[in-house]
Amino acid sequence: MSAIAWEGPLSTREVAWQLTEALVGAQSQSRELSEEVLRAEVLRVAIWEQSVLTQPHSLEQATVSTQRLLRRARFLWQPILSDFNKMKSSEGTFAEDGLSRQTLESLAEQGDLLSLEKGRWLPAPLRLVPLSQDRYLLVGGIPASLLARTIFQKLYLHGSFRQLDASLAQKHLPFDGSAEPWQFQTQESWLGDSPLSFDELLRRFLEVPLLPQTTQYNTEVYIPLFGKPQSNRWLPLDRISERGRYLLRSQKRWGQRFYTIGYIENGQIKEQSQDLESWDVRRLCYALDDNAQAPTCVKWNRRDGVLTLYSELPGRERKRLALLGTLQANGTNLYYPRLWRIQPRYEQNMKKVLRDIAIVIHE
Repeated sequence: MSAIAWEGPLSTREVAWQLTEALVGAQSQSRELSEEVLRAEVLRVAIWEQSVLTQPHSLEQATVSTQRLLRRARFLWQPILSDFNKMKSSEGTFAEDGLSRQTLESLAEQGDLLSLEKGRWLPAPLRLVPLSQDRYLLVGGIPASLLARTIFQKLYLHGSFRQLDASLAQKHLPFDGSAEPWQFQTQESWLGDSPLSFDELLRRFLEVPLLPQTTQYNTEVYIPLFGKPQSNRWLPLDRISERGRYLLRSQKRWGQRFYTIGYIENGQIKEQSQDLESWDVRRLCYALDDNAQAPTCVKWNRRDGVLTLYSELPGRERKRLALLGTLQANGTNLYYPRLWRIQPRYEQNMKKVLRDIAIVIHE
């Protein structure tokens, strides 16, 4: 047997390259490969190894807490993040790892994870959602590297979404050496229930019972400010001088955000609702914007077919864009702007999706 010379510990760059290669295969060399692509795949790996590979004896044992899941994901993510920062040192580093409960919620929203009570998570089952005659959306919590080799090497990675040519799905099973067939989900099922109208959301907003406020958290207030992205419409409590009912965003000591409705007077919360856990809070923000005549704006470049967003869409609309176009890398390490490439034949469909939630399109 020939001797193998040990060449010393691997550099951070080499570790990052091997991790990236394991996560996304041949696409690891793509210039379009964004942090969001890798971040989503790191989370899928982290939950899979802690939920499935541990061989739990019950479904309850298979669930993973938010803290444990993010801790493991950050361990895997750090070498990759360090490598990104070294490559972009001339542009400045990206100190945040971008892994948070909000990231998990986005993956749950698109069907890759299952969000359970008490901050527990499970990987969602693997299935294909038809996008067109030629393309499927691949949904589920399984890491891409566990799929059949041919499937793994030819996935289209667009942000946190994964797509697959229909011809490949017809020729290949999801796993090498297994007779397990593909499972499918209709578009309507994947999109979910039809949302409440803005009028109904506003009616519920005004009618939710409020109780005397007793617990103080780090709280911000949503104010529809014309011309501002929604992320800049959250203001500190002490900036609110006009009394009234507002949407509130608070943060618990361990970092988890939650939303309530509160009555504010003299910069203080006098009354507050229970947690709006079952609400579509993002859609409520658009309803409040519309009611205040302070709509969110987007940019549409028809020549290049690129839609630019500086505010995230509600879950259903975000999914509908995934059916019409592909999410592109934005050339930065930041979440915004969101760049969607839309084919000319889907332009009117895209505009309807946006206008239905009162978004103004600048061309």
